[in-house]
Amino acid sequence: MVNFFNRLIALLLAFLLPLGVKLNLSRNYDSYRAVIPQGGVRTEDKDLFYDFAWPTEKLKPTDNLGLDKDFTVCMAKNETEGCQLAVRSDKAGKGFMLQVAPAKNAVGDTLSVSVWKEAYLDIEGKGDIFSGEFPDPLIPYDGGIVTLEKNRAQTFYMEFCAPSNAPAGDYVSSVSLCNENGELIKSTKIIVTVWDFALPDASASASAVGLNGSIFPQGAGLPSNWYGTNTWLTFYDGSVTLTPEQEAVYKNYYDCLLEHKLCAFFLPYDLLDPRAEEYMNDPRVTAFCIPYPKDDDEKLVAYYEKVTSNPLWENKAYFYPVDEPFDADRMENFDAIVERLGRLCPGCHMVVPFGDYEVTDHSGRLRTATEIEENTVDILCPISDYVNEIRPWINKRVSAGDRLWWYVCCGPSDGSGHCNLFTYQNGLKHRILFWQQRMQNAEGFLYYETCNWGFAGDPWTNPITYGAATDTDEAGDGLLLYPGNQIGTTDPVQSLRLKSVRDGMEDFDLLTLAKKSLGEKETERLIRCVTPGMTVYTDDPAVFFAVREAIGEKLSR
Repeated sequence: MVNFFNRLIALLLAFLLPLGVKLNLSRNYDSYRAVIPQGGVRTEDKDLFYDFAWPTEKLKPTDNLGLDKDFTVCMAKNETEGCQLAVRSDKAGKGFMLQVAPAKNAVGDTLSVSVWKEAYLDIEGKGDIFSGEFPDPLIPYDGGIVTLEKNRAQTFYMEFCAPSNAPAGDYVSSVSLCNENGELIKSTKIIVTVWDFALPDASASASAVGLNGSIFPQGAGLPSNWYGTNTWLTFYDGSVTLTPEQEAVYKNYYDCLLEHKLCAFFLPYDLLDPRAEEYMNDPRVTAFCIPYPKDDDEKLVAYYEKVTSNPLWENKAYFYPVDEPFDADRMENFDAIVERLGRLCPGCHMVVPFGDYEVTDHSGRLRTATEIEENTVDILCPISDYVNEIRPWINKRVSAGDRLWWYVCCGPSDGSGHCNLFTYQNGLKHRILFWQQRMQNAEGFLYYETCNWGFAGDPWTNPITYGAATDTDEAGDGLLLYPGNQIGTTDPVQSLRLKSVRDGMEDFDLLTLAKKSLGEKETERLIRCVTPGMTVYTDDPAVFFAVREAIGEKLSR
């Protein structure tokens, strides 16, 4: 009956949409929800309801709730995996508290749990006519009272972490909903199944992501500089010296990304600083960028000599001194850099992301992107929707010893059907992107920025983070962390999409283990159950997690 009324109301409002826009009825969804309930599992307080959800779902405050009374989470050892819980009320002003206990097995071993309250961003033009609000920032939840508006749900994100030595088997986390007086109104559970194998400390996929100096003024109220910036606009050259306060902030953000399987381009310390070596030796640090002093040959050579003094460091280190050389000026700069690095740093690793373009250089010669990088760049990094177009060239270069990475940014667009990391997209797309990476045999993932706050001003209120955007297709581009100023902290605020990226990186490790254990053909078959092609993939989390669970069970045996 609820579904019937949902469709009826939606049809009526769709018919009246021009009038609705004129009268701004599209924002008055509370009156609609007063007639059509949102569902959910009823608690002992007849006005409060709840529902569990997959970690990839993006529940808007006015979405209908299902009837999942409890939930099961599956993961390997040395992995983190989450789920969500939404709570709503039929009455305005209802308060409640949520308590989630660490998961415990039959003999008392425990898995830690963390809980966040999800915040919502209003992205105009995305979502249905009732709500354009999407969850993304994750605010640490301390168990305090949460007050609900009528028929507007509050969703929580919960994640469990299994250490590498955790015994395999089932663990149970008790979940308690209490009223504002602390009285229990619903007790339920989350079952956490730990498979009998561990993911590696060193991710099978390298990662290289941006972390720029806007974190200092917006994240901590400190003076700004461009430490860490490595985009098409500015390239960090090793000349910036951080204050101790800035150093602490940058390290905090870097470590947060590292905990989520992502390596910022630049380490928290200059490569010549002995403190950098702890990170250079860390197996979780799969890649780091060598600064490129433009006018200081001696310092450039000193950087290179240090990283090449240790084979482990040399394998992780790369230069990234120019981005997407798609015009004559960048092309000229690229040629000069290639010549200089070849002379001063022979054999160095270099990445230069590129797409499908041709460049006429200043001498009038027409050069394609692949011709530009032929025999000059050894870490190939095409944008994700270009890989299949140049697959023969990629295969030739990889067989000659080059590596294949790939990247996404403000493209490919959502309209193209490709997976990306935009705020309003189905969260499955964020994870499936890494299944496609495994399918394409790309060894690394590059993302130009994680704190793209400069264009947005305040990403909490302006989710369109890409400056050239004319609509909302780029909402959330280059934004995986939020400044903590809105919640009174200098710590980075994690996002729902950051969790999905971390999970995608761990899925990549899972699929890499499957290739070794189950064979390439069987792994490819399983991947194709989720994503047969770059623009063909399931949008059903039940299908996705069923395939993932099948892989985990096979590897456990």
